[in-house]
Amino acid sequence: MLTNARVTNQFYSPADLGISSLGHHGIFHRKKGKQTWEDMADWLSS
Repeated sequence: MLTNARVTNQFYSPADLGISSLGHHGIFHRKKGKQTWEDMADWLSS
């Protein structure tokens, strides 16, 4: 367990992503989740 790990939460609404709905697995959809994956990649590389 990573008890000293820093936790970061990021919440998205469909409007934040410029779409009308996201759905349960929306971040895995190529077009709908594009911004979320870019944000995660930026966070991981920082």
